[in-house]
Amino acid sequence: MSTSDATGRRGRLFGESVLGDQLRKFFRHTTGVTGLIIVGAFVVISLLAPVLAPYDASRDRNLRARLNPPSAEHLFGTDELGRDQLIRVWHGGRISLRVGLAAVAMAVVVGSVLGLIAGYVGGWIDTLIMWAIDILLAFPGILLAIAIVATLGPNLTNALIAISVTQIPIYARIIRSVVLSLRESEYVQAARAPRPIGPKASTRYRCAPRDSHAQGGGPAPRPDADRRSGARWRAPLTRRRSASRSTPPGAGPARPEWRRRAG
Repeated sequence: MSTSDATGRRGRLFGESVLGDQLRKFFRHTTGVTGLIIVGAFVVISLLAPVLAPYDASRDRNLRARLNPPSAEHLFGTDELGRDQLIRVWHGGRISLRVGLAAVAMAVVVGSVLGLIAGYVGGWIDTLIMWAIDILLAFPGILLAIAIVATLGPNLTNALIAISVTQIPIYARIIRSVVLSLRESEYVQAARAPRPIGPKASTRYRCAPRDSHAQGGGPAPRPDADRRSGARWRAPLTRRRSASRSTPPGAGPARPEWRRRAG
């Protein structure tokens, strides 16, 4: 198979789009593909934990085997209650991955919307939103998360909310800065330029050019020139990933998760 055929097949697979171009660049990057395989393996193993190794955290007790070192029977050793650390880390991945992904997704959505509104609208709305963002940034992330969990109560949902709130300012500031830089671009200014509609548009585009042309004032301008100048373009917004910070566990003391020491 020639190089052109392989390139054409990849183009048909991913499509001629910005997303397809980014995917092609990603899969040419060895480090990125390796990281994707590792992360995917962790996710698959965590999801298959109940099938491959059933576990009941409420009944897992063996005081005779407490605080044993790593061995063939317990590869990670046991904790103060005699529970196998490997099994608890394995099952804890399901909770930790779910909370981490959900919290980051919520922070991206809320932060992006606030950044878009603040950057595009401007004025007192921009000032009000950025004041709120600055107030959140004034507190250390872990302290703010502890305060939220202490106010709402220690459970998994409140822990997710606490993590997402601490990450919202990061995405809001990034998106706002991108929108502010794009708002002054020429194609954005052209798209926002006032254009007449209705009878006034008919007079401008039809009657006036004919009159000027009839009087010998040069060729009549094309009626679609102003419409083309106002064509709207789309520009990609920068997205940034951020790892969620550690917060007080919300899954309960018996259920394992990666945010705390198993046990």
